[in-house]
Amino acid sequence: MFKQSDQPRIFAVPVGCDFSETFVKGLRARLSEQPPEAMARVEIFVNTRRMMRQLKDSLTSYGAVLLPKIRLITDIANHPDLPITLPEPVSKLQRQLTLAQLVGQFLAADVSIAPQSAKYELASSLTDVLDEMQGEGVSISQLKKIKVDDQSGHWQRSLDFLNILAQYWTVDHPTDLQDRQRAAALAFKAKWIVEPPTHPVIVIGSTGSRGQTALFMRAIAMAPQGAVVLPGLDRTLSPENWSALTTSDVAVDSPQSALAGFCASLGVALDDIIDWTSHAPANVARNTLISLALLPAPFTDQWLDHGPRMADDLDAAIAGVSLIEADTPHEEALALALRLRKAAEQNQSAVLITPDRTLTRRVTATLERWGILPDDSAGRPLHLTPPGIFLRMISTCMGECLTPLSLIALLKHPLTDSGPKDVKKDGSTRRFAREYEKSKLRGGVSFVDFQAIKDWADQDKKNPARRVWADWVEQCFKPLEKITKGDLNTFLGVHLTVAEALAAGPSKARNHKLWEQETGIKARVIFDNLKQAEGAAGILSIQDYQVLFRTVMGDETVREARATHPKIAIWGTLEARMASADVVILCGLNDANWPGVENPDPWLNRAMRTQVGLPPPERIIGLSAHDFQQGCGAAELILSRSILDGNAPTIASRWVVRILNLINGMGAPGEAAAEKIKTRGQHWIDLARLMDRPQKRVKAAVRPAPVPPADVRINRLSVTQVERLIRDPYAVYAAKILQLKKLDPLGREPDAMIRGIALHSVMEQFVKKWPDNLPDDASDAFLSVAEKVLAEEVPWPAMQRIWLMRLARIADWFIEGEAARRKRSLILRQEIDGHRNIPELGFTLTAKADRIDQDANG
Repeated sequence: MFKQSDQPRIFAVPVGCDFSETFVKGLRARLSEQPPEAMARVEIFVNTRRMMRQLKDSLTSYGAVLLPKIRLITDIANHPDLPITLPEPVSKLQRQLTLAQLVGQFLAADVSIAPQSAKYELASSLTDVLDEMQGEGVSISQLKKIKVDDQSGHWQRSLDFLNILAQYWTVDHPTDLQDRQRAAALAFKAKWIVEPPTHPVIVIGSTGSRGQTALFMRAIAMAPQGAVVLPGLDRTLSPENWSALTTSDVAVDSPQSALAGFCASLGVALDDIIDWTSHAPANVARNTLISLALLPAPFTDQWLDHGPRMADDLDAAIAGVSLIEADTPHEEALALALRLRKAAEQNQSAVLITPDRTLTRRVTATLERWGILPDDSAGRPLHLTPPGIFLRMISTCMGECLTPLSLIALLKHPLTDSGPKDVKKDGSTRRFAREYEKSKLRGGVSFVDFQAIKDWADQDKKNPARRVWADWVEQCFKPLEKITKGDLNTFLGVHLTVAEALAAGPSKARNHKLWEQETGIKARVIFDNLKQAEGAAGILSIQDYQVLFRTVMGDETVREARATHPKIAIWGTLEARMASADVVILCGLNDANWPGVENPDPWLNRAMRTQVGLPPPERIIGLSAHDFQQGCGAAELILSRSILDGNAPTIASRWVVRILNLINGMGAPGEAAAEKIKTRGQHWIDLARLMDRPQKRVKAAVRPAPVPPADVRINRLSVTQVERLIRDPYAVYAAKILQLKKLDPLGREPDAMIRGIALHSVMEQFVKKWPDNLPDDASDAFLSVAEKVLAEEVPWPAMQRIWLMRLARIADWFIEGEAARRKRSLILRQEIDGHRNIPELGFTLTAKADRIDQDANG
């Protein structure tokens, strides 16, 4: 397939070309004179499963064909022809649990670093460091060579913390995924030097930014029948700028720096890279504009030279480009959804690309208004799916007294009692929950009493199903209160038992819906994975388990098998390298979002990373810039951002700022071009603002002026309600005539009203106990009464102690005032009701006095 060459065989697809289509055309052209089975001998490595699907779709679009062997480059450790035998890798979860144990021991020795609850998060950050070191081939011994004498003490503590890796990464430590990947790459390299593959082997779509991947790509590039096809090569760069990308430290955030670095490792210059096909980009002028705008900061002086030369091609460069600058993320999502809807109506392919998952969920929700379901490459976060929410709610109830809010939230969840239903009894579980909620839980108890539930159920002797329901509720939730500490299997057993009991319902149905569909299956896999890793978890507290379960659930996503629209898709930034569409939307273009902020490495700063041989943190910015640059090559391009996020102003992405600055710097033609781009985007913003605006102006409603019949009008009112009658008569009408009452909240919270009632009761009980003379130890007696009353009326132990301490601070002041009051008056009555009739109006005013004293004047 390839001609003999002593040089590394590096090809590229330029920016602005559909990578999948271009690669397939070039592959077919190279095999056009060979028999059909030659295609089946080709072996292709790609970097995502979506790329595998796109490649197969592109190949089969030409008709029946023998497909090449398409493999993931991240799975070479499982290659059938791997020349060495590698042990099975330890699971990511088991490794994290093992590191969490070591982190926990470290935190126990120095509590000032972080609480024990942070050990799983810290262990996760350590696994990131470990993965990067293994992928780049950096030995753990390199950490001991780091010198931090000239840096703050914080970094010395970080270095001490990193020694945890040395405890884990020993000679006999279990094999990790990155370990196996690098070992496999080294094995293939060694084998192919002696025995190179005789069939074509091609790596496509990878930039070689990861150490072990670049190692494997270099081995293939040097093979007689091997080749590497790079994505998104910028052919408008000069050889001088290309060379500078590998020599300048400040150019690492350039979009082409990863490609330049990989090629430099093979001694390949820009002119040595061969185009995979002769297919030209769709818009060369725009590629030139974007390339110039994204030059590294030290090279932007070239704008002054090259910018004016582009003035004649500026209209061609901005053809089809729009800039949406919405006021809010909601408005941005609505504007983008409208453009995607138009693409669907016109049978155009359209793709939305962003790293902002919140924005993609907003757009997806908006598209559902018109029955459009986009093909989302990322899927849904598992913890936001119904099974994820259900299981997380159960975990938060473990080890605590059950609150009314938690009880009702779980009883009303769609997965509760989700087995087959008897038509006559369908809905009884939720009906009983609603009835008990309304009669006992609204404004009632602070914590659930299972005996009280059974007593309530027994009140209806004609409906035995209520008692069955009450017993089922107790059986489901009672185990949650008892568990506070144990091994991982203990927690998982209780968690699973309660989840399945709730899902099965009182009828104990086995075929419930908890583990159905992709979301339920993935949730069950989480439990299986946790069980397999149980030995590495140690003894857990309830807080440890809750944090662990929440962390593991939050790391997973699930793709659901749903009928998505064939032309509308949502991609992550990685997919932007692989394909294009008629309409490409690059959205969420605010700094700290896209590009994201450089992930602050809590353990290794820039100088320390350099010392151990790890790449600088800005590398991730360069890779994001490369994805952005490739997305900008589409025929129709929409750039989008929101001006506000919440109530805070945002900063436009540095790439958008650079593009606008470059265009505006071209004089009057440039300013006119920038205005065109914004005007096109404003069209979609205007449509978005019209979406929910009424077509006709709605007149304000007339102020209500009810005139109820005389026989139902109120003839009795408390004096405290007179002011309300004057200020808001309709509120009195709604409460007294219509009998409308606000539904009390579920349970009780220690708010100001409950505190006021409790303190009032303390004083009432104290005065009632000593109505005449105060005891000698009056302050102590007052606090004794307070402690008893708070214990009876305030169900929260913490609040009991806090409010008692506040009463202790005022006890002497209260006793002094009470003694003075009793010297000048007598206590007549407490909590006394009174009323006054007004015969002329047929009306009665009522009142209630907390206490009435009588002085010497009567």
